[in-house]
Amino acid sequence: MFDKQMTFSGKHADYLRHLAPSKKMGESKMQRTTIFSSNIEVLKVAPVVGFLFNRLGQVEHDKEITDNTIFLEQVLKIQKNLIQNYRLIMLLHDQDKVSVDERINRAFRYDRQPEKRVYGDKVFNQYLLGGIEVLYEELVEGKDSLDEDVRGVAEFLLTCKEMFGSKFSMERIDALCNETKI
Repeated sequence: MFDKQMTFSGKHADYLRHLAPSKKMGESKMQRTTIFSSNIEVLKVAPVVGFLFNRLGQVEHDKEITDNTIFLEQVLKIQKNLIQNYRLIMLLHDQDKVSVDERINRAFRYDRQPEKRVYGDKVFNQYLLGGIEVLYEELVEGKDSLDEDVRGVAEFLLTCKEMFGSKFSMERIDALCNETKI
């Protein structure tokens, strides 16, 4: 799992460029200041954000927008994090519809069975894309200055705190992630 390069197209490719601008973009104006210094930092949190905000994105193809590729070397740097997020999402997704045994199978037992993992991969990728959308909308869209960027981050964190109350803490998130380790 997560042993191939990842390519984003359409609006998601563009959103990633705004969330973590590359110095290689060749822009003459000063690069935007962001909280993410690279695409892989966005990928580490986007699936969880998508899940928490219940946002499932869909792949888009737009020939007007250049694809954004995260090469295998970069993906491998965060492979453990991606797998951990995958397992957590598979354990929590469809709790009211699917037995705990099937969710455990999706999270842990189908790793080496791509034909059985198709559904889980699709769901994970939808949450990943949905998370990219949420992060873009909350942290970038409509913001034109550093003050607006900082205000956007603060408002996003307050929204998370309001939505999840005491459930939203780094300690709680770390504990949930650690529970899913094999």
